[in-house]
Amino acid sequence: MNEDELWEGDTSTLRLHDAQHECAWSYDGEQMRLAVTSPTIAFHLEMEGGSQVMWSKDKLGAEGLIQEGPEGDYSFYYSLPRLRVAGSLADTDEGGQITTVEVSGSGWVDPQWATSLRRTGSGAPCALITEPD
Repeated sequence: MNEDELWEGDTSTLRLHDAQHECAWSYDGEQMRLAVTSPTIAFHLEMEGGSQVMWSKDKLGAEGLIQEGPEGDYSFYYSLPRLRVAGSLADTDEGGQITTVEVSGSGWVDPQWATSLRRTGSGAPCALITEPD
C-alpha cells in the first residue's frame, strides 16, 4: 500500500484495507467518521464534538509529545473527550444472518502514535470508548 492509497488529503481520510477488511477514518476538526467492515462485523460511527482536545504533556514540555521508555522512544498522544456518538453495528452469524443495531451515546477517543514499535506492535494504537445514552 502506498501513501496515496492510505491518505486522502482532500477529505482528511485515512483508509486501510486488505482482501477482506476495510477501514476509513476521517476527521474535520469537529466531526469524525469511522467505518469498518469485515466478513463478520461492520460498524459505521459518526462522532461530534472533537474540537475539545486534551493534549498529553510530560517533561518534554510539548503538547501531545510524551517520552515512553528510553531516550528516543516518543509518542504523540491526545484525547478527544465528550464526543456524541451515533451509528450502527452489524454482526453476521455463522449462518449468514446479519443483525444490525443502531447505537448512540457519549464517548471519547484516545489516539496515540509511537516512534517505537516494540511497545505497541503497530505504532498506532487507538481506543474508542463509548457509553450508552
